[in-house]
Amino acid sequence: MVETASDNPEALMVFIHKAKTLGFQIAIDDFGMGDSNFERLWQINPLIVKLDRSLLVNAEKNNRARLLLESLVRMIRESGSLVLLEGIENTAQARIALATEADLLQGFLLGKPESITPNIVDKSEARLHHVLVDSDEWSLQDHQNQESYLRLLRFEIMDACHGLARGNDFREACQRLLEQSGVKRCFLLDANGVQLGNLAHTDSDRNRGRFNPLYHSAGARWEHREYFRNALERPQHISSSRPYVGLPDAKRTITLSTSLYTGARAQVFCVDIHPDEVLSGQMSFPSTL
Repeated sequence: MVETASDNPEALMVFIHKAKTLGFQIAIDDFGMGDSNFERLWQINPLIVKLDRSLLVNAEKNNRARLLLESLVRMIRESGSLVLLEGIENTAQARIALATEADLLQGFLLGKPESITPNIVDKSEARLHHVLVDSDEWSLQDHQNQESYLRLLRFEIMDACHGLARGNDFREACQRLLEQSGVKRCFLLDANGVQLGNLAHTDSDRNRGRFNPLYHSAGARWEHREYFRNALERPQHISSSRPYVGLPDAKRTITLSTSLYTGARAQVFCVDIHPDEVLSGQMSFPSTL
C-alpha cells in the first residue's frame, strides 16, 4: 500500500482485514512523506514499513535528519513492524542505513531491478559483501576514534574533580576540560541539586552581545534532572544523560555528571556537551564513561 490519504478509510480497513484473513501480509510504501501518520500505522499494523527515500537522502546531508531517521526506524521496529530502507545508491547512504539497524535494505548500490540469473545473484551478493566489509571497517575506525575521545574526556573530568577537591578555583579547575571538543559548560550542584555559583563556559559558547539570564543560574534547582539522579545512583562513575535541549542555548545537549566530595560535603560535578560537534556528530555516548 502506498502511504497516501484515503477518501474512504472505513472501506480501506475492511479491505485490509479481509486481505489478512486470506493470508496476505501488508506493507506500507513511502512512509515518512505526504499523508503519513502514526495513527494509520497502528490501525493497519503492517508487517513491513518502507521508508521514503528522501529520508535517507536528507540524513546523508544533515545530522539532525540522520538522528530523526534513526529514531523513526527504532520507533517503528519497537511498535512491531519490520523497516525497509530504500534508495541506497552510495556507500555513505549504506553506512547510515546499516547504523539505523533497519531490517531490510534496498537500492541500486546493492542491485537493480532485472531478471534473476545465477550471474546476477552472484553480482548482488558480491556488492552486499563489499558493503558489509566497508561497514565493519567504518565501525572499527569509529569505535577507535570514540574510545580515544572518551579516554581523554574521562581523564580531564577526573582531573577537574581532583582540583575542586583540593580547593582550586572553579573556573581554573575546569579550564583544560573546557578546551575539549564539544564541551561547552561546567557547573556544580550541592547534595540537594541546587547549583553552586554560575556556569563556567567556553568563550565561544556565550554571545556576550545578547541578553541571556539563563547563564546566571546560581541557586537554580536541578534535582529533577536525569544527570543529577545518575550521579547519586552511580557513585564513582561518570554518567551520561540522554540527549535533551539545554536551556542556556537551546541546543542538543548531553550532560556528564559525577559525585565528589569537597571537605565533608557531597556535590555533583556536571559537564554539558554538544554531541553534534564531536566527531562530525557520529559520537555515541555510553551510559557511563
